Amino acid sequence: MRIPKTLSNVCLVVLMAGALALAVTPASAADWKPSKPITILVGFSVGGAMDTAARLQGEVMSKLLGVPVVIRNVPGAGGRNSVSILNRSKPDGYTMAAINLPGQAVNQVARGMKPDLRSFTWIGRQVSNPYFMQATTKKGKDQWTSLKQMKTAKKPIKAGITGTGGNTFPISVITANLVGFPVEFIAGFKGPELITGIIRGDITITNLPLTKRWTTAIQSGDAKAVVVYLPKRHPKFPDIPTGVEQGFPALGSASLVGQNLYALPPKTPDNIASVVEAALVKVNNDAALKERIEANGNIVAPLSKQNTTKLISDMIALVGDNTPLLKKYIK
Repeated sequence: MRIPKTLSNVCLVVLMAGALALAVTPASAADWKPSKPITILVGFSVGGAMDTAARLQGEVMSKLLGVPVVIRNVPGAGGRNSVSILNRSKPDGYTMAAINLPGQAVNQVARGMKPDLRSFTWIGRQVSNPYFMQATTKKGKDQWTSLKQMKTAKKPIKAGITGTGGNTFPISVITANLVGFPVEFIAGFKGPELITGIIRGDITITNLPLTKRWTTAIQSGDAKAVVVYLPKRHPKFPDIPTGVEQGFPALGSASLVGQNLYALPPKTPDNIASVVEAALVKVNNDAALKERIEANGNIVAPLSKQNTTKLISDMIALVGDNTPLLKKYIK
């Protein structure tokens, strides 16, 4: 049968329009496949909790995506270096970073540093890195065994911190503010020196990640664990009470828990972000991998892209509520 010329032209127009639509329609998530190595930026030195988790997760992610996953350590400025590099990176799916919160929220809100963390494409959680407070048991020094007791302090409690760039600082400041005890921050310690300071009684309290590495003074009896910042007790350290149990529910907020969160550069296309997010979900649901990472005390708790983005906003809001006090100690 012969097709009329006018109908033939109509068909041609329809076909051309369809082809054009296919040409401009964004590829689906399944259509993007990495073809070269992916780099994970880690803002801390080799061997730390963030670095170890990134290397273990990178191994599994490499198998899932079919390309090498390379860890690039860029220590310095309390993790800030990785934030800056990520912000300058192309949004092509080949660079991602593990970012420490709430420390970086302090840089944005209290220090006015850019970029805005909310501009990144957040894809999930690396690990929860819960912190806990330990207090000296040195004879002749003030000894604190509970938050309610600390609330009765008549003079400032000496709290040791490494500086004002990491997570120890905002968690310590916000805790003092929420509980309502006077505090004097003593900065300049390196991580292990905080333990030495507690043992010697140079400082009376400090807040550190709840991993085996930082509980040595507890095990020797030179320190007392006062509180862990979680909604419920840590499964590997069940003897440490929560702030919720002690009458301070705000200390169980996810916004106060140390969080290492994964992000891609700003304006990363959804089809690319979805592929990386899906791989990260599978990585964090790998039982063998989870066991290896959690052996040290960190918690693997998968978080969706949407909930990760919300957590960032909640952390920024919490830091904002405490900015006047944070600025008091930022030089």
